Amino acid sequence: MPDWLGKTIGKVRIDKYLAHGGMAEVYLGTHLTLDRPVAVKVLHSYIEENQDLLARFHREARVVAGLRHPNIVQIYDFDAVDGHPYIVMEYLKGPTLASYLRELHGRNERIQPHQVARLLKALTASLDYAHEQGVIHRDIKPGNILLHKKAGEIPLDQPLTNDVEAILTDFGLVRIANSASQTASGMVSGTPAYMSPEQARGDSIDHRTDIYSLGIVLYEMLAGRVPFEADSSLTVIYKQINDPPPPITGISPAVQQVINQALTKKPEDRYPTSRNMAVDFYLAIGMNREAETIIGALPEEAKSIHSKMYESPPPVVAAQAPKPAARKTVLIGVGVFFIFGLITLLIGAFFIVSRLTGAVSPLDGATPGNIETPVTEPVSETTQLPSAEGMVEIPSGTYVVGSSAGDDYHSAPREVSLGGFWIDKYQTTYDEYVQFLTATNGQSQEILGDGNRPVRGVTWDQALAYCAWMNKRLPTEAEWEAAGRGSGSNPQLYPWGEDPTAGGKVIDLPSQDTYEVGSMPFNQSPFGVYDLASNVWEWVGEPYAEVPAGSKILRGGRFGLPILDLAYRLSVLPDDERYVKFAGFRCASDQVK
Repeated sequence: MPDWLGKTIGKVRIDKYLAHGGMAEVYLGTHLTLDRPVAVKVLHSYIEENQDLLARFHREARVVAGLRHPNIVQIYDFDAVDGHPYIVMEYLKGPTLASYLRELHGRNERIQPHQVARLLKALTASLDYAHEQGVIHRDIKPGNILLHKKAGEIPLDQPLTNDVEAILTDFGLVRIANSASQTASGMVSGTPAYMSPEQARGDSIDHRTDIYSLGIVLYEMLAGRVPFEADSSLTVIYKQINDPPPPITGISPAVQQVINQALTKKPEDRYPTSRNMAVDFYLAIGMNREAETIIGALPEEAKSIHSKMYESPPPVVAAQAPKPAARKTVLIGVGVFFIFGLITLLIGAFFIVSRLTGAVSPLDGATPGNIETPVTEPVSETTQLPSAEGMVEIPSGTYVVGSSAGDDYHSAPREVSLGGFWIDKYQTTYDEYVQFLTATNGQSQEILGDGNRPVRGVTWDQALAYCAWMNKRLPTEAEWEAAGRGSGSNPQLYPWGEDPTAGGKVIDLPSQDTYEVGSMPFNQSPFGVYDLASNVWEWVGEPYAEVPAGSKILRGGRFGLPILDLAYRLSVLPDDERYVKFAGFRCASDQVK
């Protein structure tokens, strides 16, 4: 291979050697016309004297260069120099998924399921787009997946943040390389640990070979290893063709089923599209709302395999499990959230999640607008009502929410009209949440808490699942605030009044850790709802003011921070670990027995 450093290839000056692989050497260059950094891949192939092969390479590269997707590395140019085909590509900083997994698994750690889901959503969207254009990748593996974020580095020793994107690279490179080197018909190409059985046999392939390979990537992210390992490539290939994937320890049966379907030996038994796999994974870990958004983007013929999510729900298990001994941490199963998130979707006709509609107006001297509560159907007699025990009734009426603080954490004051509802007197405790896990065989994700203190480390989806299990729901944001501030045209901003330091009460609230729910008598609202101003943040349902797409609202306050007023609202992603570790919840209901 010639030394390309310092040379100009086409419109690109080669500045730095980056890496090499089985098919190409990779350089960092500067595109002299575009004046931007680019990656240049020079293929290991000599076609100078074969014009037919050169023309074929150009045809294949032109097809791949036509792909335009935010999660596919863009090709800017391609040609051959001194007989060596080369491709000029978008340069993105960030490690490969292979590098990240190597460091992560070396510490015996795994990517959290919700982050796996986000990566999978991006990868399947890009893969299905390419398949719709008639392009097959042929070499899906962690080494061909870039982790990228627009600002800052991605440390290999830290959990992935929600702004990290998965970007597919080397699309069609196997085919392009084969075109350049005149790979014989039936020649096996690809990476043995990730290739499909039909690819391993040298058979003809279609888009389902990529689905299989992506299933192996999913397996590796969850298990910390690939399913088929051996001392020789031939043995790995044999296993790809003949052996079922070993079950993964510590995952739910629902997640294992996703893996099994993606890795079936017969292409016709796999998912019809890669996004079908993403939908089932989201459902398996309880991210049902996100699953619905993916389903909406599927072709009509691909939607039917998820039709079960719209059928009659399974019976809701009553919260009758014996109370186990308290532990400092507990493991939560991803499978339970599939079941109970599904219940939440299906019985939404009975649980009125959104109670606020209509116009809103700031109370700035103008006549305030009212948010009217829509007329709703009565709860079905077949729906099991929750007990009134441990709940506080909030009467119907007009309430004022919001504040004139005028910052990003407060919405302008407004009036809302609410129907009567019930809300839990206390935050959900650690012991109560453990009962839920025990009854549903929950395991595999850490939560925090102790005894009668509030549970924390709970995502929005997990809070939703618990409330559905209790035949309740999350309170809307307006309900939560009304329950805390009380009624009247100028409701108090703190449970004890208008002044956060009134009577020296604030200094009595612990600041280093949570305290037992209901143990601070002064920290109760005019309606008798406890601990809304401190302890842990609380997830709520529908917001009463606009939030960024995908975000959810945390209300109240948490230990370790100054006391926050009851109009303070925090918009965060529903599974952002920085906030989830301080997040708890309480439930609400329209009716009780």
